[in-house]
Amino acid sequence: MKKPAPVNHSETIYSLYEFAALHGPVKFRTLAAELCEQLVPFDGAFWALMHTEAPMPASLWRQRVRGNFLDDLEPPDWQALEATLFEDSSPADEAVVSAANPARGGFGQLAGVRAHLREADIGRILALRCPHPARPVHSLILFLRRSGQPDFSADEIALMRVLAPHLGSAMTLALRALANIDQLLQSLGRPSRHSAGVLDDRGMLLEADDTFRALLRNYFPNWQGGALPFPLPPLDEPGAEEPVIAGLHVRGRRNEGLTVVHLREVNPMDLLSPRERDVVHAIASGLTLKSIGKRLDISPSTVANHAARIYAKLGIHSRDKLVEMLKLLRRGKDDPADTVSDSTGDKAG
Repeated sequence: MKKPAPVNHSETIYSLYEFAALHGPVKFRTLAAELCEQLVPFDGAFWALMHTEAPMPASLWRQRVRGNFLDDLEPPDWQALEATLFEDSSPADEAVVSAANPARGGFGQLAGVRAHLREADIGRILALRCPHPARPVHSLILFLRRSGQPDFSADEIALMRVLAPHLGSAMTLALRALANIDQLLQSLGRPSRHSAGVLDDRGMLLEADDTFRALLRNYFPNWQGGALPFPLPPLDEPGAEEPVIAGLHVRGRRNEGLTVVHLREVNPMDLLSPRERDVVHAIASGLTLKSIGKRLDISPSTVANHAARIYAKLGIHSRDKLVEMLKLLRRGKDDPADTVSDSTGDKAG
């Protein structure tokens, strides 16, 4: 086992937050574990995101341990494991670090855990419970040494007590960055889906932007902030229509081993077909019927028919009203693809 490197707390803590800001949750866990290993050597690592309202972990990550380490435990095992490691002696919002030697007792009632430890040849555990500030989630981190390796020293435990709060806060930042990726894209001029939440496979909400939470509270008044108040829809499929649930468009995609769900309110443009939306954007750009027909490879009379149906569906009667509606939608939280030009010239409709 390598000798621990000299510790510069400030540089180490800065690196943790830098990793979190630049990478998603899975890559962050890898980089953070590698950094910790330089300070406190170990043979394997395990990192789970634990939701306070669910007895099972939300997301598992492991490094250099045999088999699917701890991923088939039942809910009582998870609760008993944390109780054994930390003795439930500290408030939930405080970071806790504990060293354990499974061979010296304390794991007698954890048959499933002991089986995993034997399979992975684990003889020493340094356990960290790292709260995520102002979130109903905490990180459960286990640094593992094989049987025959020395116990974690008092100095190593003290060092991890310094880092544990920052590991939890940095993971919060990594999840937050994942939830806010669409806002970042929007700031760069890219289309945004307007709101995002990061969930595990059971629909437990780990992180979300403010708009996402506001939409759920508005459309589901009894929502308590834990699980998503409806089943997860199918994930992104090319060409698939976004499902609408209780007045909200919902779309999900896998990212970093988690699910990112986007919500947006239904708006009048959702009444239109994809072809009609193309015509809307062309009309709003100030093009003539002939120019629109040429752009879309349809006849001017077909464009006129599309325009008549569009106005009927939207309950308006002129291009000016259409442009005004699109501006209002764009100023709000809807169709990110709408781009409105106030160019002068011949107008359609």
